[in-house]
Amino acid sequence: FPSSLKSVGDYAFSGCGNFNKIVDLPNELITISNYAFSGCNKISNEINIPENVTTIGDYAFSNCSGILNINLNEKLQSIGSYAFNGCGNLTGNIIFSKNITTIGDYAFNNCKLLGPSVSINKNICDIGKNIFNGCSNLTLSDNILYSAKSKDTYKWCFGSIGATKPTGLLKIDSDTDIIAKSAFANNTNLTGNLILPTQLIKIEDDAFNGCSGLTGINLGLSLEKIGNQAFNGCSGLTGQLLIPQTTNSIGYNAFKGTNFSLDV
Repeated sequence: FPSSLKSVGDYAFSGCGNFNKIVDLPNELITISNYAFSGCNKISNEINIPENVTTIGDYAFSNCSGILNINLNEKLQSIGSYAFNGCGNLTGNIIFSKNITTIGDYAFNNCKLLGPSVSINKNICDIGKNIFNGCSNLTLSDNILYSAKSKDTYKWCFGSIGATKPTGLLKIDSDTDIIAKSAFANNTNLTGNLILPTQLIKIEDDAFNGCSGLTGINLGLSLEKIGNQAFNGCSGLTGQLLIPQTTNSIGYNAFKGTNFSLDV
């Protein structure tokens, strides 16, 4: 590629199945657009995202199964939906820089060798659905800090089929005021006492449905809504449940199958 190249447009090399060289992207590049290299399954080895790139578009490297490693730069702000979908040989840890604010739906879908670890920073304010769905090699350490600057960002982050989900104690950023629908549903690996932020306002439907490893909950003092089946099937929950005076809505089956005693 010429050193002066600043943008690779939509579908520029999409489906170029014989595009089989190591791709050396120039330092002046700023944008990698939608589907730019999608289906280039013979691109091999390592992809270094140049230091000035701020956007990787939707499906940009989708189904580039020959890519073995991806190095994300410090200035990168956005990774599009399905950007690395189906990069089944992509390996190594993923570290998102402090400048990334958006990760689209299914961004790393079915990157089965990705990992073993991932670091999600506090500045990411839009995390799409199932971004690590099918990343079966991914392992996440205890005491993961989840942040939600846009307040509603979880959206089945780790997927529902074949994805490794967070384990151990769960810490949620103090700025969070909404936990989205099904955010941690059916994650039996979460354990211990769940302490929710003081300013949390809503726990949406099915947020912790089926999290049977949880043993206690401290609900935030500002909580207004507990959604349908929010803690349904959390059979490990015992002891006294204190519902804050601010709560004005508790959905159906919200605490069904728990072993709480109630203090309202």
